Amino acid sequence: MSSRKRKDSKPFLLSQRSNGLLFSHHHFLNNPSSAPPRRQNVSILSQIDGNAPAGPRPKMAAVLKPVSEEAKNDMNPPRSYRQQPVRSLIPPAIPIRKTERNVIRRRRNSSSSTSIKSMTSSLLSRRRRSAMSPTPSLTNIPSEILTQIFSSLSQLDLHSLMLTNTNFIELAATYLYATPTFVSTYRFAQFTDTISHKPHYALQVRNLDLSYFYQLGTDPVTNELVNLCGWREFKWRHHDMYWVRHIHTVNVKGQKSTTHPPASPFLKSYHRTRDVPIGGLCHVLKSCTRLRRLNLSRLQLGADFAIKSPTFKPTTTHRQIFVSDVPKAHTWESKDLMPVYADDIIKCCIELQLLESVKFKECVWLSTVRVAKLLDEAPRPVPFSDGGLRKVDFRESGMNRDVRWAVRGSRGEVERIVKEVVENTREATPTNSLPH
Repeated sequence: MSSRKRKDSKPFLLSQRSNGLLFSHHHFLNNPSSAPPRRQNVSILSQIDGNAPAGPRPKMAAVLKPVSEEAKNDMNPPRSYRQQPVRSLIPPAIPIRKTERNVIRRRRNSSSSTSIKSMTSSLLSRRRRSAMSPTPSLTNIPSEILTQIFSSLSQLDLHSLMLTNTNFIELAATYLYATPTFVSTYRFAQFTDTISHKPHYALQVRNLDLSYFYQLGTDPVTNELVNLCGWREFKWRHHDMYWVRHIHTVNVKGQKSTTHPPASPFLKSYHRTRDVPIGGLCHVLKSCTRLRRLNLSRLQLGADFAIKSPTFKPTTTHRQIFVSDVPKAHTWESKDLMPVYADDIIKCCIELQLLESVKFKECVWLSTVRVAKLLDEAPRPVPFSDGGLRKVDFRESGMNRDVRWAVRGSRGEVERIVKEVVENTREATPTNSLPH
């Protein structure tokens, strides 16, 4: 095999050439004195120019010979060649130091280039650092402190917190539903619909006070009731004839803006009534099984009927539906409806195992029989445990004035008075005319 010696004018350019891809202007083909044969010229150009005709590369074999001192001196290029930028796919090699053998050092990447490994390690280190020392914020403070903060907030502030941060929804809902307040019977109907279909909210209710319903929407100047949207508008909320939508919002100076719907003109005769349907109240008492205090003072009860028609299937958790829940009351027959009375409210109160106190002040729908049934069948308190009816308040209740059991006191005291009234009534009244 014949040995062929490369006739390049600058031997240093051989180390700057990577697989024939040369981007420097110092190309050895530019030297006319050392022009290679035509065949070799075409093969090298085919590596640089992709449009050149393809052809086999010539086999070039070099014989390794010892390099003399003169050749080493010739390999050191002038200073001008060292400063020329080399743009190659492979970075050029740095000359080997005398103290280090068989080591090739590549050119370091620029500061602007970042490897995936370094970026990943930096992200992991940041996560470890943040996990070890979290940033103080309202979302990562102890739950005991949040409990103290939320317990002192109003219902409007709790509702704003629920809309501000999703981490506060469950904790704010606990205090929002614990002691609910309402601005109208329309809001009470919304509350009834929510807890009768979502039991996790109903379990949060602890205190229920409806004693202020008789004065909802009272004009502070004339002290008269104003037209207010009630539970009947909520019943017909999906009907276009009875539902009145807000066309635009007007902010009056000195008055708070509200999203409360206006009263329907077709229900004008009910605009100043503040009654609550018996069916809606039964929904609340059956759903809120953890209720502890109940106040129904001065509450006006609206007539209601339980629906037994197979066409209307109940969707509540306790499987009951009333006429006050659906708007199609004119399509039912008498056999599909069963009237409900205040006795159903007493039955629902008896089923509450954790109920501790009731306040039925100025309730004309109370009677001796209903009070006696409540005191006799309600759960009794057990030492060192929660639950059991302990305190009652029946002042100024009943159809007659100066009734002996219409007092406030402990369960035992009022129960003893009721028994005496029942015994005296039995002695003075024939058996067939006892109060029911």
